[in-house]
Amino acid sequence: MAAILAICGVAGVVTRAPPARAQAAVFDDVEAQLHIRQAVNAAATAALEVDDLRKALDAERKRVVLTNEERDLNRETIKTLEVKLREAEARQRERDAALKKAQEARRQGLAAEAQRQKPETVPLSAVPHGAPGWSTDAPTGCRVWNSNPEPGETMSWSGGCKDDLAQGRGVLQWFKDGKPNGRYEGDYRDGKVNGRGVYSWTSGTRFEGEFRDDRPDGPGTLTQSNGTVYSGIWTNGCFRQGDRKTSVMASRKECGFE
Repeated sequence: MAAILAICGVAGVVTRAPPARAQAAVFDDVEAQLHIRQAVNAAATAALEVDDLRKALDAERKRVVLTNEERDLNRETIKTLEVKLREAEARQRERDAALKKAQEARRQGLAAEAQRQKPETVPLSAVPHGAPGWSTDAPTGCRVWNSNPEPGETMSWSGGCKDDLAQGRGVLQWFKDGKPNGRYEGDYRDGKVNGRGVYSWTSGTRFEGEFRDDRPDGPGTLTQSNGTVYSGIWTNGCFRQGDRKTSVMASRKECGFE
């Protein structure tokens, strides 16, 4: 990291998009919600039917009968209503169960879809030094692009997050074995440093200016720990001004200096 002043680090892991062959079928949440609405309507209809039958049975039981004929009719009506009520209650239980099943199916589908879209997690020890990938803020799940990950480094992001990627203005803090190891305060877009910001290293070196896709690009000033200053226009992490040349977040080889 010191050689090219590249930001790097991750909370123990580097995350990458899972291979296409490992991805399950896309979950159709619209269809799942439709099934739930249908189940809700069916359960509500069954509940109303049970309620109406209970009211009718209660009224029949309370009805005043004056003759033997009315008494016989009353008993027959009560018996019929009791049978219908038991049948309706059975339908209500079935439809309540169907609703719960539809809700559980959606819950499981959403969980499976979230897992399908979750980036692959690779231990840093298994990642070759310098292999680029997405670094994740463990507490929030927000990711930033990491061009040069190294073991033993962690990071935290205190800004906005959109689609699990750092977005907007915020502070990115890197750590090495739990100790501060670089800090960026400024703009992020789609998980990469884009816009104006200030990057500082524990060595005392500091860059302030414009960034594009994680590298200085545009007007900016690099102040090294020994007091040397490089101020002017940067291109993709490279600075050249006559015989003066240096790089930030890019190797000298990438800049064509060697």
